[in-house]
Amino acid sequence: MNNPYSYRSGVDPSMFFGRHEEIISLISRIASGKPLCVSVTGLRRIGKSSLIRHIKSSSFRVTSGIESMNEYLLVFLDFQKLSDIDDRRFFGYLASKLQSSLHEEFGGPLKSAERKRINHCVRLIKESSDIFDIKNEYFEDIVRTITVRLKLKLVIIIDEFDNAMRKLDCETFDFLRALPAEYNIAYITATRLELGDVCRNAELSGFQNIFSVLRLSLLEENEALDLVIQPFERLGISLGDDEIEEAIALAGYHPFFLQVYCYYLFESKQDRVDLTKVARQFFEDAKPIYDEIMESLTEAEIDTLARIAAGKSSKAGIVNILRGKGLLNKDSCLFSMDFEKYLLSLDLHMKADLSAKEDDPTWKSIEDVELGLRELIKEKLFEQYGDSWEDRIKKCLKGAFTDVLKRRDEAKRKYPESDHTPSDNLMDYTYIGQLSSLLISEWQLFQCVFGQGKDSKRKLSEKFSAIIPVRNDKGHFNDVPNNELLRAQVNCTDILTALQRYMGGRGAGSNGEKSNDLPESPDLP
Repeated sequence: MNNPYSYRSGVDPSMFFGRHEEIISLISRIASGKPLCVSVTGLRRIGKSSLIRHIKSSSFRVTSGIESMNEYLLVFLDFQKLSDIDDRRFFGYLASKLQSSLHEEFGGPLKSAERKRINHCVRLIKESSDIFDIKNEYFEDIVRTITVRLKLKLVIIIDEFDNAMRKLDCETFDFLRALPAEYNIAYITATRLELGDVCRNAELSGFQNIFSVLRLSLLEENEALDLVIQPFERLGISLGDDEIEEAIALAGYHPFFLQVYCYYLFESKQDRVDLTKVARQFFEDAKPIYDEIMESLTEAEIDTLARIAAGKSSKAGIVNILRGKGLLNKDSCLFSMDFEKYLLSLDLHMKADLSAKEDDPTWKSIEDVELGLRELIKEKLFEQYGDSWEDRIKKCLKGAFTDVLKRRDEAKRKYPESDHTPSDNLMDYTYIGQLSSLLISEWQLFQCVFGQGKDSKRKLSEKFSAIIPVRNDKGHFNDVPNNELLRAQVNCTDILTALQRYMGGRGAGSNGEKSNDLPESPDLP
């Protein structure tokens, strides 16, 4: 008996379950008087490809409820398979797909004149090396023939659109952007990142503005249960309540992980059911996907997942983002027990971060030092170097500057629902280690703050040396003994005292100068 569940290749159309609300939303957008462009986004394996493939399926035409479905030409493109795409190949591939889809859907009633015209343009696209003629003459003539002469609404569905956007010229996207304004044409794209973020990464301007966004998250409860139960029932196999509950507990309402779990459950049902073995097999296949998911998240999102796994409170803005990504359910809990087990098993900064942030005042002290130093360094570098002050940061930090840029880019990839706009200021993405490097590298600018004495630079370096082991360059707490936490807090207090003394005495003249030498830290037991 063949296993109906599959997760290593594309999902069989008969195994598409759920997404009722998302399908209604899609139908409302493409069934309007003029079809609208839609960007389908979501994490890997959340079901983007399955959804947009379903739109092209024959069952969608029957069940969509669109009375005039015969007025639509739906064309599906998969860019996952095209590794060597360029502008010329793109239009050649797209034109061939339009040609074959038109023949499949309307081969009988298609008028010979329009058929010949389209075939002629496809041939010219393949033969021509002039990209301007390919776009503006031949391809646009195909679009005009389909939408004006044949009076069809053209919907181009593109999977893995991220791949195309990295390889095509800006002029091509300007051309594609202009077509919906003149013809009855719309695009439905599937991307991992928000289309706006993909456009910014590819240095494209405005292409995302013609799209509405449809984000995929978890299935609804009834949809998840259908995915678990119905394929077994079709084959005359019944599931016990314990088997259904175990599937939902370990995979949640996540369509991919339900496919994985049920695949092994089905295999187990062919012999003697062993749910412990099924759970072990499931985790072995799920773990690499969990790893991929974690690599795609920002540091703030990872910290929030860790806090939730440990039963701690979290910021509402990040929780909303994670819920939208399908990693938290509607109750803001982790989407499955198995994912929770995975998070708790990670040997990362998470557990140390949680205890330090919650229970130790050192966290607040280090944050206060970082905030004060960021403002000070920005002020002094700007005074000395003017508008090129950020270039000085790059020179001082060298290789570490890449990490600062990466953190800023990650912050800018947040969803629009984020409760704040990420800063453009590079200093906001530096931590104690990088701040100390900047101070020491530009010591002549900061002597007025931390002392003119011959040992002031050494003293400051020693104080940073006591703080840096507690807080790494990714902004996370390291697991250190309590005496090192205390030492770090004492040295933070000394630095804050120097900062406050400088800020308070900046307006004093030469007669009112105060000593800015750093105080020595008291000996620790």
